[in-house]
Amino acid sequence: MYFANKNVGGGKSHIINVLRSFARICLLTALLMFTGWQVQAQSDEIPERLLQMEQRLVSGEMTDEQMLMLYEWLMYEYFTRDMEKVRFYFRQAIAFAREKKPDTEQRFYARMGIIFSDLNQRDSATIYFDKAVKLLEGNENDYEKANVYELLGTHYSEYNDHENAINAYLIALDLNEKDKARKIAENKDIRQNIVFEVKMRINIATIRGQMLNHEKHLEEALKVKQIIDENRHIDFSNFEYINDAGIAEQYMYFNEYEKALPYIESSYQMAVERGDLTLTVFGLIQYSLYYQYFGDYHKALGYAKEALQIAEKQVPYYLNLAEGVLARAYIYLKDYRAALYHTERQMSRTEEDDYQSLEYVYSNLALIYAAQGDMKKASENLALYDRLKAKMSDEHMHNAIKNMEVKYEVEQREQAHAAENERQQAKIKLQNTRLFLVILGSLIIFGLFAYINVLNRKRNRELAETNVTKDKFFSIISHDLKNPAVSQRNAVRLLLDNAGAWDAAKLTRYYQKLLKSAEGHVNLIFTLLDWAQMQAGRMPYTPANFDLANALQSDIGIIRNMAENKEVALNVQMPQQTFVTGDCDMLATVVRNLLANAVKFTAKGGTVTLNVAPLNPPEG
Repeated sequence: MYFANKNVGGGKSHIINVLRSFARICLLTALLMFTGWQVQAQSDEIPERLLQMEQRLVSGEMTDEQMLMLYEWLMYEYFTRDMEKVRFYFRQAIAFAREKKPDTEQRFYARMGIIFSDLNQRDSATIYFDKAVKLLEGNENDYEKANVYELLGTHYSEYNDHENAINAYLIALDLNEKDKARKIAENKDIRQNIVFEVKMRINIATIRGQMLNHEKHLEEALKVKQIIDENRHIDFSNFEYINDAGIAEQYMYFNEYEKALPYIESSYQMAVERGDLTLTVFGLIQYSLYYQYFGDYHKALGYAKEALQIAEKQVPYYLNLAEGVLARAYIYLKDYRAALYHTERQMSRTEEDDYQSLEYVYSNLALIYAAQGDMKKASENLALYDRLKAKMSDEHMHNAIKNMEVKYEVEQREQAHAAENERQQAKIKLQNTRLFLVILGSLIIFGLFAYINVLNRKRNRELAETNVTKDKFFSIISHDLKNPAVSQRNAVRLLLDNAGAWDAAKLTRYYQKLLKSAEGHVNLIFTLLDWAQMQAGRMPYTPANFDLANALQSDIGIIRNMAENKEVALNVQMPQQTFVTGDCDMLATVVRNLLANAVKFTAKGGTVTLNVAPLNPPEG
C-alpha cells in the first residue's frame, strides 16, 4: 500500500498564512529603513516600541514621508489592542496628509479597510476602500495609487475573492510600471518600484496556490526569483526566503525533489538567521519530506522531531503537519507503535474541515493497520482516505473552473485595454493627417507626402506578411509540437508508474511506441525549422563550390544516433573530400530529410546506405 507525497499539503499552500502578515512586515521594514531604529521582534517588547514611536511622532523630528509611514504603522499595530487609538491616529493621519501631501490621503482609508478586513468586518472595510478608490480620481501619483490597489487586493484575498484580488494586484503592477517608467525617464531611483513588483508577484503566486494552480504558482515564484537575482544590489531579505519556501513547496508537489533542495536550504537558513520560527518549522518539515522521498528515514525522523518540538512550543499552526510527517517517518522505519501514538495525537486535534491533517491521519492509519495485519481497520481508513480525496478533487475542480473564470476576466480587461489603445492611435493618426493636409499646400510637398505614403504602405504590407508568417509558425508549433511532447511525457509517466507491475514484453511494446513517437517528433522539428527558414527568406539559392563531406558531417551524426536507437545500420560511403557545386544549406537539408525518412521506414536490423561518387561523363 502506497500513498504519494505529491498531495501531502491537502491542496493548500503552506505559506499562505505566513504571507498574511506580509504587508505588516514590509511597512515596518520601510519604517526602520527611514529611521534607522534598532528594535527587537519579541512580542514582550512591542509596547515599549510603540511608546518610542509615539514619542518620536510627537517630537516632529521626521520627514513628511516618515510621519505618514509612522501613522500608518501605528494604526496597524494598535488595531488588536485599542481601536480608539486606531481611530485617533487615523484622524491625525488624514489631517496631516491633507496639509502636507494631499495625494496620500487615500492610503489611510485603504489601511483602515485592511484593519476592518482583518477584524472580519467586511461591510466597514468596503466603505473605507470605496472612499480610498474615489480619492484616486484625478490623482496622478501612480505609485500611491498602486499602494491602494495592493491593499485592496489583500482585502479581497482575505475573503477568498480570487478574481478581484488578482485584478487588483495586476492594476497595482501596471501603475507601478508607469511610475517606474517615469522615474527612468527622469533618471530617478527605481529600487522602490522593483521591491513593489516583487511583493505583488508573491501575492499573485500565493493566490494561485490558494486556487490549486500549482503551475502558475511556480511560474510566478520563479519570476520573482529572477527579479531578485537580477537586482542583488537591493535588499530583498524580507521576501526572498518566503518566496524560496514557496518554490520548494511547488517543486515537491511535482515530485521534483532535486530541484526543491537548494530552495529548501536557502529558505531554512534565512528563516533561522531572521528568527522566523514559522518558516523554520516549515523548512524542517520540508527537509523531512525530502529525506523520506529519497529513503533516508533516520534523517527524515530527526528533522520531523525537531519541527514538532518547536511547533509544540511556539508555532501551533504547523503542529498537526509536523506530527503527521513524524508519524510517516516512524512508519517507514517500521516503528508502528510510535507512529500510531503520534497519529492518534494528531487526530485528537484535527477538525473535520482540516483536509491536510485528515489526509495524513487516514493514510497513516491505513498503513499502520495494514502492516500490523488488521486489514479491517486498514480498509476502513483507506475508505475514509478515498472519500476525502474525492471531496478534495471536487474542490480542486471547482477552483480550476474559478481560475479559468479569473483568466477570462483578465483577458477581457487586457483586450479592452488594447482596444482603447487602438482607438487612441486612430485618433492620433487622424489628427496627424489633418495636420499634414493643412501644412502641405504645394504640389511638390504633396508629391513628397504621397511618395512617403507609398513607402509606408509597402512597409506595412511587408510587416503584415511577416506577422502572418510568424503567427502561422507559432500556431504550428503550439499544435504540432505541444501535443507530441505532452503525449511523450504522459507515456513516460505511465511507464514509471507501472514499471514494477508490467512484464518485460509489455514494457518493450510501450518503449517501442514511445521511441516511434520521439522519432516522429524529431522529424517534425527538422521540417518545421526548415520551413521557418524558407518562409523567413533565410534559405535563398546561393550556389557555390563546397566540400559536401564536411557540410554533411553534423547531419550524418544526428541521423546515425537515430539509426542506432532503431537498430538500423547506417552505411556512409563518401570520399573525405567531395567538392560539388550547389547551395550548401539546401543540399544538406535535402540529404538530411532523405536519410531521416530512410531510417524511419527501414525495419529493425536493416541498412541505410548513403553512397557519394563522381558522375561519369557520357561517352562520345
